[in-house]
Amino acid sequence: MGDSCTLIVTFAPTSKGTFSDTLVLNYNNGRENTSVSLSLSGSSDDVTLAFSPNTFDFGHITSHQTVTQSFTVTNSGSKSVNLTSGLSGVSSPISITTSTCTSGSTLTASGGSCTFTLSFSPTQAGEVAQNPTLSYTDGVASKAIPLALSGTGIQSILSVSGSSSYSFDGVVSGDTSSHTFTLTNSGEAAAVLQTYSNGGVLGLSAPFSLTGGTCTSGASIASGASCTLIVTYSPTSNSNASG
Repeated sequence: MGDSCTLIVTFAPTSKGTFSDTLVLNYNNGRENTSVSLSLSGSSDDVTLAFSPNTFDFGHITSHQTVTQSFTVTNSGSKSVNLTSGLSGVSSPISITTSTCTSGSTLTASGGSCTFTLSFSPTQAGEVAQNPTLSYTDGVASKAIPLALSGTGIQSILSVSGSSSYSFDGVVSGDTSSHTFTLTNSGEAAAVLQTYSNGGVLGLSAPFSLTGGTCTSGASIASGASCTLIVTYSPTSNSNASG
């Protein structure tokens, strides 16, 4: 007399709404079969947390340049949520530059939001793919939403036609000899030719000089494009020279 037992009932809705049911326990009281019932009810709110955009490709970016993109996280559901962490899983060459999506922040129901900005600064050529997440709790369970990020670092690769060396053989002192070299960019990024201290594109000194061509100081050579350099050798003595 006076004994008891327990029942554990779990409520696990899979959609928003109000739910009801009746728990019926059949037993025999010693004289007859009978039952006891318990009316159950519960309601469920929906939580719809999403990135905008939820996927982003930073594109093909030249090494050591930076491109940024802003993102918004919005709660369009009917229940407020609390963020349990900031955006996690971001690593170089992608970085977080600004963020209001911090741990402990509350995104209110029906439109609460936060924002963050990411930067992509590749230091070498190659593809990058990352899938960071933002964690939150709806007061019942901890959850996370993923973000798909990608980008490609690109570089310029310049090469001179022929071998890496050229010999102006048999030129008599007082005469001149010229040769045209072709400079080709086989990389994905444009290459901008720099000016050397002597004012030319190449660091040449007498008896060598740059006398023409399309590879001028400041010229941009697009991917797959080329330009020319005309180098002239004008010896003033019968001796060997290199440059």
